[in-house]
Amino acid sequence: MRRARRIVASGVESTFGMVLPMSRSPLHREGLPAPVTNALFSRIEVDDFEALSPRLSDEDRAYWTQLEPGSVNWKRTALHYSVRYGLEGSGARAGLTAAEPPSDVHAMGRGSLAAGGSIYHADLIFATLELAGVEIPIGGRVLDFGCSSGRVIRVVKAYRRDLECHGCDPNEGAIRWANENLPDISFMVSPQRPPLASDGSSFECVFAISIWSHFGPEAATAWLAEMHRLLTPGGLLMLTTHSFGSVAYYASKRLRPVVDMRAVLTSMLGTGFGFLPMFGTKGDWGIIDPDWGESYISPEWLLNHATPQWEVLLYRTRANEDNQDVVILRRRDVGSP
Repeated sequence: MRRARRIVASGVESTFGMVLPMSRSPLHREGLPAPVTNALFSRIEVDDFEALSPRLSDEDRAYWTQLEPGSVNWKRTALHYSVRYGLEGSGARAGLTAAEPPSDVHAMGRGSLAAGGSIYHADLIFATLELAGVEIPIGGRVLDFGCSSGRVIRVVKAYRRDLECHGCDPNEGAIRWANENLPDISFMVSPQRPPLASDGSSFECVFAISIWSHFGPEAATAWLAEMHRLLTPGGLLMLTTHSFGSVAYYASKRLRPVVDMRAVLTSMLGTGFGFLPMFGTKGDWGIIDPDWGESYISPEWLLNHATPQWEVLLYRTRANEDNQDVVILRRRDVGSP
């Protein structure tokens, strides 16, 4: 079995693989548009939100009142709350459903600010595509690669009802729940190594939120090649990953041991890639893979491995939750000028 070059996290039990409460800090990076939030909010009547306040928990009301009315975060929160608190017809008009995975099913977010799915990450996808000057064609086929229980693709479908939406993940329980609870989206269990059970040139767009932030270098390279196979010529891959900004993010917030961040930085400066095996013998929700941990990829490493097969349309540092870098690649035919 091939082994990725890795840095061992010393003396710390990782909390990765556990679902943490959704942050109460607003997730909106200055300068990024919010097309999904604005579109979904426009489907809701303003009067609907006047009925929200009496229904909110004390914690949710305290967060709600600190937001500026009409701001992106206010609109996004209003959408989540309308789903969470069952505001009559609002979620349905927005296209959002209240289905939430039970505690024994993997989910990347729970609670009031995750109700209906991750509107923030759907905004991130379409905002960065807009900044790159590209769009998914009408009726296009899209894949949420590493979708867990569907928190992002469900919002993508609500926003762009014309798209044929698919999701894949190695976690069988999450995929089973998504297939049973999220209609009009096709989900499949993916292997831990390429290829996927899809024909070549199957999708116009693939997005992978915080997936290359976990692959070891060999897996990162292999799956990049698989995405090239899956996309149509000119198709788009949007991915997020840890990089130098993530080292600063985790160190400044004391979310990782300083010794580990120093080791990651040293490895990135030497090879372009840092890797921490975070999941141990139990794996990530039972998925055991030595090439699945916590990765830090330098822009140089990514560029060296993406070109010439891919054209880099956008690279925006720390655009995902002020932590991960966002990259948009367009598939080129190998050997094309």
